Order: sequence, then structure tokens, then C-alpha cells
Amino acid sequence: MAPTQCLALPALKASKKVYHLKSASKPDTVLAILSGIGLSRADLALRIASLRDLVGLSDPQIGSFLAGGARGLQACDVAPRLEFGIPFLGFFEMLLKILKRNNAMVSSSLEKVIKPNIALLLECGLSVCDIVHMSQTAARVLTLNPERLKVVVQRAEKLRMPGYSWTCKNIVATVARSNEGIIAEGWSS
Repeated sequence: MAPTQCLALPALKASKKVYHLKSASKPDTVLAILSGIGLSRADLALRIASLRDLVGLSDPQIGSFLAGGARGLQACDVAPRLEFGIPFLGFFEMLLKILKRNNAMVSSSLEKVIKPNIALLLECGLSVCDIVHMSQTAARVLTLNPERLKVVVQRAEKLRMPGYSWTCKNIVATVARSNEGIIAEGWSS
């Protein structure tokens, strides 16, 4: 399949979801926007093909992803993050919901940020369901600097709130929605 053919259908699907375009039926406009992120058409075609081949996304799912997660394509190959994120979160639509709140999910390091944050939250006594639930309202909980998240968790422990408690989950979610500067200044003492 030629690179432009690889991009044509996903671009058409995405063009229907990018509401600020004058015409939702112009996939070339979406391709132009995607090309504007700094990748050649051939590079875009390869990354989109990996979404189909490696992750198993359908063309409508790729279109939905392009409408919300296209910036991640510039930073890295998003396929491994999607391969991890979709099963972890339960389903593709949950990933899209979280991407709307925090696009960093597709550009953050799996090994240095996302997996360590999940491991820390699991060590605190939270379940995978708790973490997924927190991610829906505080999407940054997965992409927060792991050292900052440790500070938040340690502070909650000092206040004698077990990680599995409703109060601790609320505090972690609230802080994850906050500016990292606030976390550094207000929670590290």
C-alpha cells in the first residue's frame, strides 16, 4: 500500500472529527495539519500503519486517535504506548477520554514515567481499577513526574492516610490535576 493510500482513510475519518475545519470531508486538510507537526507524509504513513498493524486499531479508531492524539505522533512512535494503554485502561474509548484531558499519555516514557507511577500507586494499595478511575478525572496521575508523585504519596502517608483510602485517592487525584510547581513548593516540606 502506498504511503498516501495508508493515510487517506484515517485522514478522512479524522477530518470528520476535527470540528474547526471548514469542511469535514477534506482529508487533505487533515494530512496538511498532520504534516505541520514536522513529519513527512512517509513518516506519518509508517506511524499510522503501525497503529493498524501493531496495535490492531481499525480505520475509524485511527481517525478518532488522529483527532485527539496526533501531537504524540511527532514526539515518538505511539504504538507501544497504545499497546500498553488500551489493555491497561480496559478499552480504546477510555484511552481517547484520557487523551482529551492529557495528551502526554502518548508521548511520556512508558519505562521512566507511566509504569513507575502505576507501580507506586499499586504499592500504596490502590487497585488497577482505582488507578483507571483516577485517570479519568486526573489524567496526569499517569504522566506526573514520578518523583513528584512519590512526594505526594509520602505526604499522604505522613498524614496517616492509607493508599487504599478514599481520602488518599482524592488527594492524589487532586494534586495530579495541579501545577507541578505547586507540588514542588507546597508538598515537599
